[in-house]
This record gives sequence, structure tokens and C-alpha cells, in this order.
Amino acid sequence: MIDWSTGKIVLHSQGKGESCWKLVSAGDWAALPDFQQVMLRDPLALYGKLLPIIQGADLAIVNLETVLSDRGEPIAKDGPNLRGPKEAIHSLVQAGFDVAVLANNHARDYGSVALADTITLCQEHGIRTVGAGFSLEEAWAPVYLQVQGVRVAILAMAEHEEAALWPGMEAGVAAWDLAQAVEAIREAKQHADIVIFQCHAGSEYNPLPAPRVCEGFYRLIDAGASLVIAHHPHVPLGLEEYHGGLIAYSLGNFVFDFHHREIAARVNEGYLLEVEFQGAEFVGGQIHPYRAVNGQYLEYLQGEAARDLLDHLERISRPLGNLDLLWLYWRAFCRELYRFRWEQSLAQFVEGLQSQDPTERVAKAAKLRNAFRCEAHRDVISTALNDLVEGGWQTLPSEVIAEVLELNPWLRQA
Repeated sequence: MIDWSTGKIVLHSQGKGESCWKLVSAGDWAALPDFQQVMLRDPLALYGKLLPIIQGADLAIVNLETVLSDRGEPIAKDGPNLRGPKEAIHSLVQAGFDVAVLANNHARDYGSVALADTITLCQEHGIRTVGAGFSLEEAWAPVYLQVQGVRVAILAMAEHEEAALWPGMEAGVAAWDLAQAVEAIREAKQHADIVIFQCHAGSEYNPLPAPRVCEGFYRLIDAGASLVIAHHPHVPLGLEEYHGGLIAYSLGNFVFDFHHREIAARVNEGYLLEVEFQGAEFVGGQIHPYRAVNGQYLEYLQGEAARDLLDHLERISRPLGNLDLLWLYWRAFCRELYRFRWEQSLAQFVEGLQSQDPTERVAKAAKLRNAFRCEAHRDVISTALNDLVEGGWQTLPSEVIAEVLELNPWLRQA
């Protein structure tokens, strides 16, 4: 159970004998301009009161959502190309992170050479990487660690965006494939006591997961994972206990600067997930809420500010486990997002394909390709179009639409 007044997670009572150990997982980390300036002056200045939590963990994991390299050229893609300086690695090292997840949509932003630099840089500084490589075998290979005598395996995958390792590519990330993920978990369980699965998935800014994501994460727990921890939506999502395991649907942004963007969403808030194990048994944990302040540092939330975020997490966690209700919320979200973005964007993409300017043609093709290949985008478009054709838009309950708009006020922005 989760005590939402304190953020404390209690799943099993602790027995006698084996000692406890802690895992801490953090969301999206990128050496973007403002945070970059801070970390290059002082690698630890930005973490504030979160630092002892990270350094106090026996195992600390972070989603490294940028390459750290001075080589490569930006690839054609939908969205920004992110790259940070190699010197930023010291912020991760000194904070105490042991594993960097590279299975995300920015791992190949500057091509294979920059991804190679990032993997090498992490390895040279004692940080293990997972979720990316120069073959499918490398990308899907788990990281194995010994933590207080417990064998831990970590796996990672991301939805199909430009970093996905497609046939013929030199390098990339393990991309959404539930059958492959289930097989990888079962294989890892033969060599480890605990399997932790990290996943980069979901619709940006929407605090409720798609039913497809929920069902997929259930399969990962049923296959043998103790934890499924997700990131990518850029806002915190709820948590769900499932069959003795724990699912965190999005930790939110960590060191990922959004303060210049005016968007009515919790893009500057997130939480560290601290999980406690006794031996190989998951017994509980703690949600540590924070806020990014002006792209300069992270403020550990306490008092009313913590209460506000924890109340929000409780609210968005209530529907989890009720797939019928989530499906209604999802259809309403898809309707509103289609009206907000896709009905104009799709027309612009198609029009751009006929441009006489080859640069514009490629740019529009990249955006359209991503809309079709990425599961999150494809889900939204196909769900909205299906309801539009079948008349489902008119049957959605008004209270569900109102709730979706209240949770996603950015959808009202012109």
C-alpha cells in the first residue's frame, strides 16, 4: 500500500535475517543549457537535498536522455536533437549513479558515433549502460550487478522513435517489443534474483497512461520483473501495485530543463523512487517529490508543496488497475489531442511531402514517419480516427472529458 500523505510505500512486512538495501531511480536527465552551466561550474550544485538520497542508495539508476559527445551530426527526426558536453559526466558520477538507461528517443540524436562516445564515456567513469548498443543483442542485453549479495538484472526498452535499432542501422536502442521483453526477463531471471525493467514510453504531458502501456507493463511483471519504472511523458504519473510488484508509470523530468516553456502541465515536477528490498524481496519504499527551479537546481518538496504533488499522484493513481475506466479516459484524451494537434499537423505533414524544397520534404517526412512508427503517437491517432468514424466522440461521458481536460489544461491552450 502507499500512504499518500507521506509518500511511504509498504508492500511486505520485513522479516528477520537478511539485511535491507535500497534502490533509487531517477527520471529524465539531460545536460541542457541552463542546467549544463550549473553542473559544469559545480557538478553537485543542482541536486540540493536530493543528493544524500541518491548517494545513500546501494544502487542508483538514471535515464540519460542525451548523448555526451562533441562528435556527430544531428539526424533528421521529429523533435529536438539533444547533446551535452563530455564534462557533464562528472555530475552523474559524483552524484553516485551506477547505471545509465540509454533506451530513449534521444540516444541517437547525433548518430552512431555520438552514442558510441556516450557509452564509452560512461564505462570509463564506472557507470554501466543499458538499453542501447551496436546490435540487437547488445541493446537487449541486461546489466547484472551484485548488491549486498543479491544478483540484480536491469533491462530497458523504448518506444519506436528515431533511436530505435532498425534493421540496417549501425546502432540504436532496444525498441518496444513485448514478446522480446518477456523473453529477456525470463532469461535474466535464470541468472539473477531480481529483474528491474526500465521503459521509455507514454504520451507527453498526459498524467494517465494508455491502456496498452498498462497491459504491457503487467506482462513484464507477470514475466518476472519486480519493478517496472517508466519515463518520457515529461510529467509525473501514478504508481500501481500489481501481483507483488510495483509499476511507476513516469517519474517525470529530473534534470531536464522546461522552465523556458509555457505549458500548463507539471513539467517541472517529478519524484525519485526509492525502493527497499530485503534480500530479493521487495518490501517497500519512498516517493521523494521535487521541483526544478529556473533550470538551476532541484528543490526537495516539503510541507504544502509536497502535499500538493502527492495528492495529485494519489488522484491519478486511483484509476490504475481499472482498464475499462482508463479506456474511457484514453479515448477522451485522444479526441482532445487530435483536435489540439493532429488534425492540422497531419495535413501539414502530407502537404510538406509535396514541397519542392528537399530539406522541408525530409523534415515533414521525418515527422510523419514518427507519427506512424511510434506507438504512443500511433495509438492516439488511430484511437481518435476510430472514434471519429464510428461516432464514438458523441458517446464519451461529459464528466470523463471534463476530468481529462482538468488533468491536461494544456489541451485548452491555443
